[in-house]
Amino acid sequence: MPDVRHIFIAGGLVAASALPAFALDADDMLAKMKAAYEAESGVTFTYDNVQPQGDDGLSVEFTSISITDDGAGEFALTKPLTVTMTDITENGDGSYTIGHTASGDIAFSMGEANITIASSEQENVHIPATPATDTFSGWVFADSGTVKDVSITVDGDEIATIDSGEVRQPMPSDGTKATFDGSLTGLTLMLGKIDDLTDEARQNIEKLDLEETHTNIDMSGSWDQTSGVLDIARINFDTENVGTLELAMKFTGFDVATMQQFRELGAMDKPSAEEIAAKTEAAQAYQAKVLATTGKIGIASMSISFIDDSITEKALEIAGAKQGLTATEMADTLATQASAGLAGLNAPGVSEMAYKAVDTYLHDPQNISVSVQPTMQTPLIALFIAAASAPQSIPQLLGLKIEANQ
Repeated sequence: MPDVRHIFIAGGLVAASALPAFALDADDMLAKMKAAYEAESGVTFTYDNVQPQGDDGLSVEFTSISITDDGAGEFALTKPLTVTMTDITENGDGSYTIGHTASGDIAFSMGEANITIASSEQENVHIPATPATDTFSGWVFADSGTVKDVSITVDGDEIATIDSGEVRQPMPSDGTKATFDGSLTGLTLMLGKIDDLTDEARQNIEKLDLEETHTNIDMSGSWDQTSGVLDIARINFDTENVGTLELAMKFTGFDVATMQQFRELGAMDKPSAEEIAAKTEAAQAYQAKVLATTGKIGIASMSISFIDDSITEKALEIAGAKQGLTATEMADTLATQASAGLAGLNAPGVSEMAYKAVDTYLHDPQNISVSVQPTMQTPLIALFIAAASAPQSIPQLLGLKIEANQ
């Protein structure tokens, strides 16, 4: 099966690639939009049949869209995509703004998956006069966008649907900081239709009543390219009869210079294990680039928590039954294993904290959380070095907390 992450990225790219269309001068708009997309995300396209829509609108039929990303798989439109644009303005600096875009009956494939989107709309789509990856003002972006009725099928079986998705990403005039929030409503996964499940996995899914799951997702955050702070304030996955997974993280060091280093790193050939072992010149250059890039990125904070909605007790009963244990006995076993797993860190306080939290949660499933809050910016490279040389220092270095039923 294809990478699910790329399926959803591709869905957004199809809508987004089509939406920033070609204002009063279609050829000029096409050239600027195409250049920006290729620089920003490796998306390119072909089109024909441009028709005027009133005094300030256009209708454009896209015949192909491609993504130069190996992880995107074999991406292709499966039918021409028509996009209608209204309230188009050519700005004094040569950029364009499209007040509203709309498209429907979108269909594309990605490896074994086929994706359809009933409708997509965006508001205030900005097309830069000249692409610039070091500032948001040089990107193609829209202030807001929506998609409705998304369907994903694999080998003829519908495995996922989404009722609607929304995103808002207004940016200040200087183009250096982006704020964003978005949601997916009515995400349904048909786990029972996945063909390559093992018999045991399928049985567990049936016992947990997870053949079909229903989830809502929401997220928000900001990214300041000048200060380098990437703040993902929340990503919440709320699944009916399962629970809510809440994620939050803040990183430092994601400034313009670091992003340029990431682009340079992506353009380099990744060495093989044999080349790394042989310490070839190319392998050493690649490793030096990785160290230079990750050395600037630090963790300011991170947390993950789960709020139970009945799934934990079911899982304990199923796991316990396989070992001839009750749910309570299974909870005791897992709590002990969690503590023992951390004992190797030679950090008794952490082991005790983990045991207390896991034991409390498993015997009364309400919520459990893991968080880190370093007292100072902690570069990723420092964590890698500590993990290799002094793993017992990691909990204190990160300010690790494990809590339950708070």
